Order: sequence, then structure tokens, then C-alpha cells
Amino acid sequence: MDRLTAIEIFVEVARAGSFSAVADRFEMTPAMIGKYIKWLETRVGSRLLNRNTRRQSLTEAGREYLGGCQSLLQHYRELEQNTLAHTGQAAGKIRINAPITFGSYRLTPLLCRFMARYPQIRIELDLCDRLVDVIGDGFDLIFRVGTPKDAAYIARPLAHSASVFCASPIYLQRHGTPLELADLARHHCLGFVPWLTQSGLATEFPLEQLHLWDSPFISNHGSALKVAALNHAGIALQPRDLLSQELASGALLEILPEALPAPRLVNMLYPAREPMPLRLRLLIDYLSDHRQELDIPA
Repeated sequence: MDRLTAIEIFVEVARAGSFSAVADRFEMTPAMIGKYIKWLETRVGSRLLNRNTRRQSLTEAGREYLGGCQSLLQHYRELEQNTLAHTGQAAGKIRINAPITFGSYRLTPLLCRFMARYPQIRIELDLCDRLVDVIGDGFDLIFRVGTPKDAAYIARPLAHSASVFCASPIYLQRHGTPLELADLARHHCLGFVPWLTQSGLATEFPLEQLHLWDSPFISNHGSALKVAALNHAGIALQPRDLLSQELASGALLEILPEALPAPRLVNMLYPAREPMPLRLRLLIDYLSDHRQELDIPA
């Protein structure tokens, strides 16, 4: 078996916690992933993972070995990219994490054009609204709405995200149209999980007036809240990008335009490291050069 592949598999299993979560990425079966781990344990003479039927966890020896493996892979990637830089070629994979709506509606079109320019570069885009760690979660680049707090990363302002209050015409006929923010106490406001757990929006906007903890419907995905609003379940506060078609067609009606949160800054974050892989530097420069296409006016 190839030793470098085995090390890459071990690092990914340590991060993901299961063989099945890693199998698709390496185009292998979970059983083959297990064989690579067993082969690696035989070579190092120590058990690296505690196994059960659902999840694998690191042994003490595995935790120590993981740090060395991560450093080895980082040095290998830098060596590879230094060589590519000398030849002017850009190749390899870039792992990106972004908020669901921003990543789907604004970032993806630019990424497709970037890949057309550099066909040897592959993009793996992970979309979620939870906080992630660039290094710990294995991402090369992340996008976050709001002010970044971790000084270990370079943050480059890239765009703004504007939200809108909306509800279906039928909901407003049944319950009336709120005229000011305080009126929302008498309405069903649809809850967005990141606002309740981790969002910096609470420091910029009086979320307590929406009574989200008492919401009849809470979800971690904005699309579910949009569908709930279309089905007359309540009032949604979500990015305008997500709701633009429904607002244009009249399926949803914008309300409280004077009470909206201010557009929030979207930052592009990446770890400070030299030399930076050529493919990542090209993408960062490309997105910065096309920031006007990402920063859609509110």
C-alpha cells in the first residue's frame, strides 16, 4: 500500500470520525479504508484508533502520530506547490466553506468561471451556517458573515449580506401586517438556529423582539424557513438573495423595510502561511478582483 495515501486517509478519519465519511472522498469502500488504517498501525507498531460500530476515536498514540502526519502533509503540499509555481502551473484541490445562501447564490457562479480558467484546479465547496475552523477542519478558505474574532487568520472583506422581512399574502391577511419591530411580538417569527446559538447578529440587532425561542418553526436551513413562509407559517428574516424570486413574483411580500438589520460584512478568511499554494493564491486574487459581482447591492 502507498504510505502517503495511508497517512492522508488516517488524517481524514481522525477528522471525520468514521471510515464511511472518508470512503467517498478517496473513492474506496469503508472496508478498504479500514485496511489502510490497519496497515499503517502495523507499520508504526501501535494502535492508532479505538473502533466501535459507529465511530472511531484516536488513541493516545494516535493523537501524537496525528500531529506529525499533519505536519508531513503540509510540508508535502508546500513542496508540491513550490514546484508548480516554478513551472507556472496551477493544479490540485481547494477546500472551501461558506454560508449556505451566500455560497450557493453568489460564490458558486464565480467558482465555476474560475475553474474554467484553471481546469486543473478542483473545488470542494462545503456549505453550512455553523462556525468552522480553517486549519482544524481542513479548509483552505472560509467565508463568514460578520466581524471575525480570530486573529490567527487573515480576513479580507469581500461583500455584504442584506436580509429582508417577508411573509405570504395569506399569512398577512390572517394576522395583519406589522408596522414596526415591536409588533412582531404578536406574530409567528420563524427561527433560524444560528441566530439562537452563535450569530453575531444579536450584538447588532434586537433579536429578542422576534421571540425566536417561542417560534412555532425553527430550522438551521434558510430554505426551510422560506418554504415555511410560503406555506403561511409566519414571518421570515433571511438573506434577500434567497428570497428574491418569491419577492419578485409576489409569493412573499416584504414588510418592515425601515426596521431591517444593516447589511453585514462577508469576510474571506485563510490561515497566514508562506509559501501559499499557487492555486489558493490565484483563487483569492480572482475573487478579490471580482468582488463587485459578489457584493450585490441591497
